[in-house]
Amino acid sequence: MAARWLANLEKTLSSKPEIRTAYNGVISSHLSKGYIRQVPDAEVLADKSDQWFLPHFPIVRQDKRTTKVRVVFDTAASWARHNINCDMHAGPKLQNDIVHILLRFSAESVALVGTSAKCSCDATNEPCKYEFNRLVFGLKSSPYLAGRALLQTAYDFSSDVTASADLVKLVEDSFNFDDTLHSFPTEAAALDAQQGLTELLGKSGFRLRKWFSNSPSVLQAIPEEDRAPLATVDVSSNAHCTLPSSKTLGITWLADRDQFTFVYHPRAETQKLTKRAALREVATIFDPRGQLTPFTMRARVLFQELCILGYE
Repeated sequence: MAARWLANLEKTLSSKPEIRTAYNGVISSHLSKGYIRQVPDAEVLADKSDQWFLPHFPIVRQDKRTTKVRVVFDTAASWARHNINCDMHAGPKLQNDIVHILLRFSAESVALVGTSAKCSCDATNEPCKYEFNRLVFGLKSSPYLAGRALLQTAYDFSSDVTASADLVKLVEDSFNFDDTLHSFPTEAAALDAQQGLTELLGKSGFRLRKWFSNSPSVLQAIPEEDRAPLATVDVSSNAHCTLPSSKTLGITWLADRDQFTFVYHPRAETQKLTKRAALREVATIFDPRGQLTPFTMRARVLFQELCILGYE
C-alpha cells in the first residue's frame, strides 16, 4: 500500500520540479535534525512483524509566507482493514476552545501572536526505509501529546523563569497546538510575556518564532529573525513600520487596525447550482465567533428551504 502511494507520488512530483525540490528538502531536514534515521535493509528484514510503513504526500499552501510545502504522513491509511491509529488511545482533550482564545485575544489593547517552530524521492532508486525518532504528527494521540508536552514544560520550569506574567496560565489558556494568541493592557506586559514564554518553552526545545503584534514598540524589541515575515518596524519613523495582515487561527487579522476581516469569493455564474454547491458555499467562511451570523444565516435558511421543498 505504501509502495503504491510512493510510486504515485513520484509520478506526480516528476511534473512539478519546484514542489519536488521542496519535498526533498523537508525529508532531508528531518534526517539532518534527527527526526528520522535510515534503517539498514538487514535490520528491516530481521523483524517484519513489528513494522508499519506510512504513506506520505505534500500539502501545498501558496498563501503561506513560510513552509509552503508540508509533508503529511497518513496515519489513517489502512492495509488489511487496519491502520496504525487502531492501536492508539486518543488521550483527553487538552486544546483550548478557539472562541475563548479569540475573545481573550480581543480583550486588551496590545495583541501578541507567536508560533512554535518544528528522504528524498527518486524514482530511479529502490526506496529507502526510514524510522521516526520523534512523534509523528497526525497520529490519533498527537493533539493530546503536543498539548501535554507544552503544559508539562510550563509546570516543570516556570519557577526557573523570571517574569511578572503568569506563564503557566498563559500556556494553559492561550495556546492552540503550536500557536499562541493573547492580549495585554500595556506594551511592557506584552514584552514581559513574550520574553518569559520564549525562555520557558526553550527549556524543552520549543522555539517560539514568527512573533507578531499590533504594537510597533513591542515588535522592535523582538529580534528580527523571530518576527513574523514582512513585519518590519522602526519606531523612529512611521514610514518604516509595516504591519501586514496575518492568519490567526484561520481568521485574517489586520494588525495595523487590530481588526478581523473575512474574504469571500462569490460563486462563478457558470457553476452548476446544486444542494451540494449551496452547502459548500455555507461552509466556505470560517467564523468561529459568529461575527457574520446575520449574513451567513441567510444562506443557511436558503439551504433549509431547499430541503423542505424536497429538491434532490
